[in-house]
Amino acid sequence: MKGWHSSTSRCRVSSAFSSWEAATSCCPAGVGSWQRRRHEWPLAMSITDAEAMRAVTHAVSIEHGYAGWHPWFVLRAQGQDWVGRRALAAPMKSGCAFSLVDASMLRGRLLAMSAHGGDLHVAYEVAERSACVRFFNEAEACSDTSLVFPHPCMADDGSEFVVPSTAWEPTARLVETLDAGEQHFREFAIACLRSFAGPGSLVYDPACSTGAFIASVARAFPNLRCLGSDVSAPMVALATARFSEPNLDFAVACASQPRCIAGSCDALIVRFLNAEVVTRKEAEVYFRSLATLLRRGGRMFVFGHTPVLINPEAHAAELGLRLLARVGRLPGKNALFQFYILEAT
Repeated sequence: MKGWHSSTSRCRVSSAFSSWEAATSCCPAGVGSWQRRRHEWPLAMSITDAEAMRAVTHAVSIEHGYAGWHPWFVLRAQGQDWVGRRALAAPMKSGCAFSLVDASMLRGRLLAMSAHGGDLHVAYEVAERSACVRFFNEAEACSDTSLVFPHPCMADDGSEFVVPSTAWEPTARLVETLDAGEQHFREFAIACLRSFAGPGSLVYDPACSTGAFIASVARAFPNLRCLGSDVSAPMVALATARFSEPNLDFAVACASQPRCIAGSCDALIVRFLNAEVVTRKEAEVYFRSLATLLRRGGRMFVFGHTPVLINPEAHAAELGLRLLARVGRLPGKNALFQFYILEAT
């Protein structure tokens, strides 16, 4: 987007000054947490400043350094783009739901977002909290709402940051964190499956991690065939030991070499095309490959514990997919999360 200049109105520059090392994200403990221990104190300060200065109609937030770009998001509903910055909860605890966005994170209507060297400039119309709540409620009720995180997690040099494979070793704490943080994803996916999955349908999770997700599907639908695979042999061994549903199988396999053939899947659980897990280029390659596994009428769910790196909608038509949904909703809480649903045509 083109840059925005303060000459059009009174402007306040709200800078994300320096690292606040005490904060960490609501993500698996130890999985890239050092990358996120930045910028959270300035965020709280800048929101307070914007609220206090009612005379200010516009603001520019400047995020110094690439490491702080990824929490910024754009919420689109009813033809309007509002910008926000996802607050990263401190520190990770059991029961913290992954990837939720709510009204308290919104700043106002987006005017421009532009890069200036290693700095990110975000210009927006300052909105009072009541206006943010009102827009968020409208977005929750709107069928075409989208939630986009324009920037991946980046290292200090601007390269995409991906956690090392050792970070996914299945420690007791990691397993507990992943299972607890994905509870809302599991419930939402199961509700979506009820609308189209029939007896004998094949549900495949090509990056099954701890196995809890695909196991929850197997328990909810005893008449479905469920398959989970993962590139990590220790993860697959853990999943096999934890879950023994008769309609569930696990296998060691990379998502680039899936354990089912093209056109055989009724539902794909895709929750690894995400920031810190793979790069954007890798995510696009995986997405295109996995799309071929769907049978006609089959559906792919794309989501994850960190922001989705690609825009599935941009590739849907060429891959023979129809976009059905972009976001998920959390019953009982005013919160949204990325959850793309695509159907093979």
